[in-house]
Amino acid sequence: MGQKVQVELKEIDPRGKLSLGAVVGDDAAEGSVDVTSTDAPAGV
Repeated sequence: MGQKVQVELKEIDPRGKLSLGAVVGDDAAEGSVDVTSTDAPAGV
């Protein structure tokens, strides 16, 4: 399928937007991904 990437939760803003950061290992690439959550309210 696709590439598996481990991420860590960096921040949840008041609107429920999740800020994720890639967990960098020996063979992982650096980067960050922003995901907007529509399934869960903020703070959950």
